Amino acid sequence: QHQQLVQQQQQQQRQRRRIIRGGDDEDKVDVASVVSVIPHGPETLTSGAYFVGKMLWQKGLDKLAALLSRLQKRAYGGSLPSCFHLIGDGPDLAAIEKRFKKLGIRGDFEGRRDHARAAAGYRVLVNPSVTEVLCTTVAEALAMGKWVIVKRHPSNEFFYQFPTCLPFSTFDEFARAYSRALNHEPPPLSRAL
Repeated sequence: QHQQLVQQQQQQQRQRRRIIRGGDDEDKVDVASVVSVIPHGPETLTSGAYFVGKMLWQKGLDKLAALLSRLQKRAYGGSLPSCFHLIGDGPDLAAIEKRFKKLGIRGDFEGRRDHARAAAGYRVLVNPSVTEVLCTTVAEALAMGKWVIVKRHPSNEFFYQFPTCLPFSTFDEFARAYSRALNHEPPPLSRAL
């Protein structure tokens, strides 16, 4: 059933995807050629990391682009281990795409989609935003059992109690959280939480 869900998601993504990889636009690239699959059994979340939300600079996407650019240069030899997925639309979308392209970040801009459907198969939500008092997207991802990487900030303090929340303040903390989340299955949700 999980394999069917992942295959269905991949087929839908192929139909309307635009990949920016290494600064070049490529249409309808096979998902398997750009997504790192880390096999850990039938329940594995395989599609890497994503951001979901309104495409606005105020959501911290400039900081996210800078972090990913630095990460791919310092930790991954010039290329992230998998394409970073951005789900959503908004007035800054074109400028954000341009920034990712300029920095050579493989970004998959998927457009506006429902979080629950869009997130199927993803292992890690990265949300650099500090503009919400209590971010619904982060709460949803935690409830779905995903790793969540958030900026250490008073607006995110509530989420620190969850074992799959990985807060960061510095680049090194971000790099460790990103690597941990991509390379390890999230622990199962506890009934106590």
